[in-house]
Amino acid sequence: MPAKALNGQVEFWSLVDEMRLSGSDSLPFGRILSVAIGPDRSVFVTGTGDVAVHLLGPDGDYRGTVGREGDGPGEFRTTPSIGIRNDTLWAIDSAQRLVHYFHLAGRIVGARRVPDASSARGLGMMPIALLDGERFLLLESAGSTQVAEAEPEGRFERELALLLAETGGVVDVVALDASTLWLQFELPGGIVAATPQPWSTIDLLAVSPNGDGFVVVRGRGTERRAGRYLLQWFDTDGRTKGARSVEFVAADLRKSEIKSFLDGVSEGFAARSRGDSESVRRTIADALYTPEYLPGVRSDARNWSGGGVLMAADGTTWVAQQDSDGMRWRVFDPMTQELAKVGAPEDLSLRYVGREYVWGVREGEFGTPDLYRYRISRW
Repeated sequence: MPAKALNGQVEFWSLVDEMRLSGSDSLPFGRILSVAIGPDRSVFVTGTGDVAVHLLGPDGDYRGTVGREGDGPGEFRTTPSIGIRNDTLWAIDSAQRLVHYFHLAGRIVGARRVPDASSARGLGMMPIALLDGERFLLLESAGSTQVAEAEPEGRFERELALLLAETGGVVDVVALDASTLWLQFELPGGIVAATPQPWSTIDLLAVSPNGDGFVVVRGRGTERRAGRYLLQWFDTDGRTKGARSVEFVAADLRKSEIKSFLDGVSEGFAARSRGDSESVRRTIADALYTPEYLPGVRSDARNWSGGGVLMAADGTTWVAQQDSDGMRWRVFDPMTQELAKVGAPEDLSLRYVGREYVWGVREGEFGTPDLYRYRISRW
C-alpha cells in the first residue's frame, strides 16, 4: 500500500537516475510508446517503427523480441498496446482486433478476437487495454477527416466504451473531450495533412497496471494563469470510485518550445511533399494551436493516453504538471488525497511507475528516444 502523507502534508520526492538505455543501441524506435514490467523486473517496450515487443532484462540487457509482423497468433499489424497479468503478457493489436497472450519468456500461449463494437455515430471502437475479468477498454476510432466534419473549429468528443464484456455487450459509454486534437493543413500539391496538436486539450486516460481500474483527467485549462482539472477514478464495472478537483498554476508557453515543434514537423512534411521547407513551416504555423499558457496537466497528444497521467503499481496516480516552478509530478493516493510532489527533468516523459522505480523517455543526442530508469527517493 502507498504511504500516506504525515499530518495531511504533501511530501516532496525526487527521482535518482540509475540507468540509461540508448535507443540508437538496442531499441529501434522513432518513439517509445509503452513500457510494462514483469514480476522479475524484466522490461517490455513498444514503439513506433517496429511492431514487435522488445524484451530487456532487469539490468537493461537486451534479450530479444516478443511477437513479429504478420497476421497470425503472436503476430501484429500495428504496434500493440501491452500489459502484464500475473505471469502473462497481453498485447492488443487494434488493426486485427486480436489480443495475444505470451509467456513472460516470449512464447505465445494463445490469442482471441476482441468483439466488434460501434459508437453512437457508427464509428468503430478501437481496443486499447485489457481490464480484470477479460473485459476490454475501447476508444472510438476517429480520423482527422471525421473530426473536421464533426466540428469545423476542431472541437470533438470521442466515445470511450468503458467496458466490453466477452459477449460483446457494451456495459457503459462516456465521452472524452478531444478538443483541438488535430493540426490540419494543406501541403503543396493540394495534399491535406494532419498531425496531433502538441498543446491540445484532450481529456487524458490511464489504466491501472493490474487492470483493476482507470482514471480520467478532465478540464485542463490553458487560457488562464490559474485553473482546475478533475481527476475521476473508475472501477472495472464503470462505477466512479472517487473524484478530486485539483488547482494548478500554469507556466508560460515558451517561444523556444513552439520553434522546436515547428522545426521538427515542418522539415518532415516538407521532405514528404517535396515542398519548400519555409512555406510548409508558415502553413503549419498558421494552423498551430498555441495557448498563452501550458495546460494544467502536461500531456503528450501523440499517445492515446496523453502521457500526462499514469496509475502506479502501488495504487497511486501520478499527474504531470509544468507550473511556474518547473516540471513536477503530483502523486495522489487511492483515497484521492495528494500525497507528494516529485521533481523531474523537464523533458522526462514517464511510461511506467512502479513501487520503487519509474521508467521514462528522454530525447537522446541524435534525436532517438533514450529509456531511463529512476529510483524514487522519498526522503
